[in-house]
Amino acid sequence: MVVKMNNTQIYAVIDVKTNIVQNVIVLDNENQWEPSTDLYIKSLIDTDAGIGWKFENNNFIDIRPEPVLTSLPT
Repeated sequence: MVVKMNNTQIYAVIDVKTNIVQNVIVLDNENQWEPSTDLYIKSLIDTDAGIGWKFENNNFIDIRPEPVLTSLPT
């Protein structure tokens, strides 16, 4: 989901070494914030990607593990 208000846009903050999304932020302009050298940002237009996803070959990939459902003792 993309939320746009005026020029506001959502970005993924991605780890340089693993290409895993570490955080999701909202910026008015991608040049208004510069991440540290171990991170970079990518726009989240037309994707539901979020924390835990991987950015690979210019695409976001959901690599999060499937939830494990367990039953509670009765």
